[in-house]
Amino acid sequence: MTNVLVLVQHSDREVSAFTGELLAAAARLGEPFAMVIGKPGTAQALATQLGQLGTTTVFAAKSDDA
Repeated sequence: MTNVLVLVQHSDREVSAFTGELLAAAARLGEPFAMVIGKPGTAQALATQLGQLGTTTVFAAKSDDA
């Protein structure tokens, strides 16, 4: 199966509706993976929401400057 990486748009620890749409489209193409860019802990805070939207794997790019 093809893996499809989706860059997560988020604000105030909420995943945007647009990201949900992208993950739904990614699921039609293959297995959706999510990439969260933010401060340490952001990806963990969004993981449940992203799982509910269909992603099985969450990657994190962490920076205190994000």
